[in-house]
Amino acid sequence: GYANRHTIETRYRDFKVDDTIVKLNKDYYKDGSKNLQLLEFTYRYDLNEVDNWNYPLNGLKIVGYAIVRAGIKGFDFQSMINAEVGYFKRLGRKWLLAEVLRGRLTVPDEQPYTFRYAMGNNSEYVRGYEYYVVDGAQYGLFRSNMKYELLNTAIRNFPIKFLAVIPIRVYPKVFVDVGYVSNRFGGNSFLNNRGLVGYGAGIDVISIYDFKFRLEYAWNHMGEKGLFLHLNSE
Repeated sequence: GYANRHTIETRYRDFKVDDTIVKLNKDYYKDGSKNLQLLEFTYRYDLNEVDNWNYPLNGLKIVGYAIVRAGIKGFDFQSMINAEVGYFKRLGRKWLLAEVLRGRLTVPDEQPYTFRYAMGNNSEYVRGYEYYVVDGAQYGLFRSNMKYELLNTAIRNFPIKFLAVIPIRVYPKVFVDVGYVSNRFGGNSFLNNRGLVGYGAGIDVISIYDFKFRLEYAWNHMGEKGLFLHLNSE
């Protein structure tokens, strides 16, 4: 049906790095290689039962994909399952609940460094730990938000042909994040293999072409706190 999408991809991928990278980290690719070549097979499933894919306020959103990588050079084998489930609900005329669960399972655990990324990349992080990279083969992340619709208006008759109406929505919120990264090869990281908790308050501003501005003040379990600006989705 209209809410379901299936995607299948086959790729050949070729990676190369300079000598300096291999000297700093001989496990960047397998066996100190400067070159990594592989075949990659991907199946992805999307379920779109939300009112807006880029900033949902109500409904269910699922993104799942399975990846199998077969090495040609500098790599052996990897199979991986990633999943994201988002549940969004209006609790009244103004109050909204947003919950997102993400995770990844990888086999085998031992992989070249370039494929051991987990939190600290893209949108994958516990809020309050934005300045940390936590690598590992397996990870889980749960985000919970309580939001209030403070403003939902639009600037009309804007004097630009393709911007006749500019919507503006503002959502103050409180949030709690919980995460865990499993890594048998932790190296000098001190955030692997333990629970990570971040919490705080913030405000989301949504405008034309799904422009997202997130300003968040967060604390983590180490007592660190800070103000963070994001332009991507949760």
